[in-house]
Amino acid sequence: MDPNPIPGQPPQKLYMERITDFGELQDLPGFSPEEDIKLHPRAKLENGGLIMPDHEKVIPKFVSDLAKRLASKIMKGQLTSLSKEASPAYIHHYLSNLEVAKNSTTFCRHMKQLVNEPDPVKRLRLLSAHYVME
Repeated sequence: MDPNPIPGQPPQKLYMERITDFGELQDLPGFSPEEDIKLHPRAKLENGGLIMPDHEKVIPKFVSDLAKRLASKIMKGQLTSLSKEASPAYIHHYLSNLEVAKNSTTFCRHMKQLVNEPDPVKRLRLLSAHYVME
């Protein structure tokens, strides 16, 4: 759940299990109901785009970090191209690489069998089956 909900509004999930987690799908004007063309719940029809709340203030942190890096490179005369500036991982996803890896190995029946298997060949087979099915 959102750690900093907007006052007066219910907290929102920071991840999506189903698109309807963000509200009801919107009808797209100009199409008949039989065509069943829907818009994302946060889509803005007036001027396009999606409403993307930034409750964790990730974007201001990113801009600040980027400005510091650019200023440092400009002062040293090392700035060659803005397109080669890397963006930090937190701007793309709120989970770390370790947390994502943890999700792929949680509650996995092959891993549970693997831990209790004494034969190394069978352990390798179970490990391979786990990663093939992921």
